[in-house]
Amino acid sequence: LRTEALAALPVCVLRGTVGEVRVEVPWRALRSKPIIVHVERVLLLCAPRDGDEPYEEALETAAKRQARASRLAVLEEVNAKRGVFGRMGESMGRSLVEGLLRRVVVRISDVHLRLETKDPHRGLVALGLTLRSLRFEADKEVAAAE
Repeated sequence: LRTEALAALPVCVLRGTVGEVRVEVPWRALRSKPIIVHVERVLLLCAPRDGDEPYEEALETAAKRQARASRLAVLEEVNAKRGVFGRMGESMGRSLVEGLLRRVVVRISDVHLRLETKDPHRGLVALGLTLRSLRFEADKEVAAAE
């Protein structure tokens, strides 16, 4: 995992791994079945931010703005190249991409979060959290099609 992708969190991510990422694309039924992204075995080791680095909402907002600008830059680049979208017509290409994105279901399983800090009186103090599964979907009708 790239820890800078998680910089907006109120904790510092020291280390992280993702065991496996799989994508199921139903090529023969793209319009009726969901595209499923499986993310398995996510491990994160975190620590509280230093007292000198308090959590700031402005930092989180700036990170979101930067992510949005980066997505916009990618879309502008695709639009400039006019590859598939230029041949199909911009509105048809846009509706195709939007339709596919509405059909994406993300399933995350086996998430392990560990927060560690050093206490001057107790030594190392750790808190662990395990999540069996998380599921994100853009459209509830897509979930019914599974």
